[in-house]
Amino acid sequence: MKTVLIVDDDSNVTQTLRLWLESAEFEVEVAETGQKALEMFKPERFDAIILDLHLPDVSGKFVYDNLKEDQIIVVMSGDPLLLEDYPLRIAKPFRPKELLNFLEEIL
Repeated sequence: MKTVLIVDDDSNVTQTLRLWLESAEFEVEVAETGQKALEMFKPERFDAIILDLHLPDVSGKFVYDNLKEDQIIVVMSGDPLLLEDYPLRIAKPFRPKELLNFLEEIL
């Protein structure tokens, strides 16, 4: 079973993503802040991280920059311009099938 960490401070987003991913047989963990994500990270613990760029404590870019060497990170944002600098990205809003297909391709 693949394990995904969702990093987003919006509980509606994390709950929805959790439901979608668990229905597709992913194991899901959630971090509501960038600091929590950094604390939870251990190499090989997660198959992928789904990371929102807008977080309440540190920026998603900071989290990305600290983990990108050791982790597959899919960056998400409602602002398509912010996504241009990231190789793995998905624009909000997206449909469950879009996200699941995207994860199947990269994992």
